This record gives sequence, structure tokens and C-alpha cells, in this order.
Amino acid sequence: MFLTLDDYEKAARKRLPRALYGFAANGSERGASVLANARSFERWSFLPQTLVDVSAVIQERTLFGTTYASPFGIAPMGGCALFAYRADLALAAAAHGERIPHILSSASSAPLEQAMEAAPGSWYQGYVPGNEDRIVKLLARLRSAGVRVLVLTVDVPVASNRDGDRRLGFTVPLRPSVMLAADGLLHPRWLWSTFARTLLSDHRARWDPAGWTARSSRHSS
Repeated sequence: MFLTLDDYEKAARKRLPRALYGFAANGSERGASVLANARSFERWSFLPQTLVDVSAVIQERTLFGTTYASPFGIAPMGGCALFAYRADLALAAAAHGERIPHILSSASSAPLEQAMEAAPGSWYQGYVPGNEDRIVKLLARLRSAGVRVLVLTVDVPVASNRDGDRRLGFTVPLRPSVMLAADGLLHPRWLWSTFARTLLSDHRARWDPAGWTARSSRHSS
């Protein structure tokens, strides 16, 4: 039974190979930023106001010319398809259905164009390459796909030092190893519902150098 976010985290720990769970749950080095981010929310709390008419309360907010149902959305996360089958498209469609913002990661496993079909109005998160030609090509592709909001990631001029991931055998790009293979075999539900299903349906994922979007070999351009 899932009643709180902690319940989902416990289920994910059981279902996913250790390396994948660590990639999603852990941070860089000693995890100081992860702990600081979590503690920052402890400074905020809801203040109940009783006997107040809330029948006309709405959460809608307008941002970049679009009105959304709530003032929050789905942030970008690369490699979602490692955790669930075509997770990027599922997240995009869910956000679109609930009328909240969705930001497609530049490290998505779904083609940009396919994600925009599933969820028109999605935003795109990009690590802009330091090359004018590539920037122009990226912008042209985003415009052609109907992307109206580009979210720039500027806080990682160099790759982060993720010691915990390396101890579990997880690297980016992902390199097959005996440790990862054994870890996958010990989690058959994930192995068949996500990994095997992706291989059978999409063959494999590859990085798209034009838009820095991962896409399956069936949808390569």
C-alpha cells in the first residue's frame, strides 16, 4: 500500500538494482547537498486556518503565456527509462493530462519529437554545447518540435564526482559489467518489465548528438 512518498522509496529500493536506486537516490561525494536540500524544506510548514471559505480557491498560475492547474511540475531527470519502460513519455503524458509543467531532460531516452507529441507544451532542459553551430542546430530542432520554453542547465561546468555510483558499478555513459549483470539478475521484475521490454520494443538507446537527446535506434533520424 502506498500512502506516503516514503512508501514509494521503499518499493523502489526493493524493485530496482542497487546501482540504479543509488543513481536516483544519492548525490555527489558525501551527499551534503542532498541533505541540505531536504533540511531546507523543514523550515516550511502549513498553517491551518479554520472556518475560512475555500470553496473558490484555485491553484492556477500563468507562466510564459500558459495557464497551469498548479504552481508545480515535473523536473527533468535523465535516464528515466532505466527505471520504468518509456518513463519519459509516461511522465510527459501525465503532466499534460494534469495541466502542469513538464521539463524533458536532454538526457531523455525518448526522442524529443515523440515526447512533444505525447505532451504538447513540454519544456526542454538543455546543457548547451559550447559550439555555435551545434547551438543553432539545437534551437532549430526545438523550434521545429514546438518547444517554447528552453531551460538552461548551467551548474555543472564539469561532471560531478559521484563516488557512490562508481562503488556500485554505475557510470555515465553506462558500461556493462559483471557487477551490473548480477545486480540485474537479482531483480527479475525490473529485468523483464523494464530492461528486457525496452530491448525487445526499442532495441537499444543511443545518444542523439544533434539535440543531446537519447533516442531509440528505431527512431533515429
